Amino acid sequence: MTSMAEKIYNTLMEDPDLDVREDQTREEVAKSEAEYRARQYINNVQALSLASEPLKETLNKTFPYFLTATLLLKA
Repeated sequence: MTSMAEKIYNTLMEDPDLDVREDQTREEVAKSEAEYRARQYINNVQALSLASEPLKETLNKTFPYFLTATLLLKA
């Protein structure tokens, strides 16, 4: 596990509300969930980094298209 996953794992191990099924141990559930959350965090960071333009520039480029499309749909 990575450092981030280890921190999440430790937090989950202390969580009294962690949902553990009868066929799993608390450690297995915490490890699996920690790895999932760490992987999801990394995926989110990568996805957000794909946005290379500031939001204002993107809106300025796309707004005229949406405005035109909306007007055409109403006609």
